[in-house]
Amino acid sequence: MTSSDKKNNDKQLSREPFSQFMHTMDRLFSEKPVKGMLQSLDDFFGSMRERSFPTEFFNKPNYYLITASLPGIKKEQINIELLPQAVTITITHTQNETLEHPSSRFFQRKQGTSTVTKTIHLPTPINEQSVTASHRNGILQLKLPKLKGNKINIHE
Repeated sequence: MTSSDKKNNDKQLSREPFSQFMHTMDRLFSEKPVKGMLQSLDDFFGSMRERSFPTEFFNKPNYYLITASLPGIKKEQINIELLPQAVTITITHTQNETLEHPSSRFFQRKQGTSTVTKTIHLPTPINEQSVTASHRNGILQLKLPKLKGNKINIHE
């Protein structure tokens, strides 16, 4: 093999990955996706919304107030974890479904569990022993008293 034949062979080998890439890209854009591109994006971002719940944070003079909208959630499904400067709210939702097929006397049971967690960071430490929580009509309300520090007087 001469040096010119070797160079031509090397050029052809180096073009091969590029032509494979171009072929793959052509196929990608010529074939229709199972769902439309916009529908796929909507599904992705819609599922992100479903993995959270709305909360409001109020900074009062002596305490913080956090409200979370949790329609359809029972208090047994809520877990609250306190840290000196953060609160973590975890919702665990278990779904059971049983389908009966009368013609074949067949039962189908589905069970699934989903967990949603939200952590809210607080500007100052809280008094963990005085925190109160209530859950009524799908609204979780947390009252977190602020921890008071010692005031230091400055002398001349």
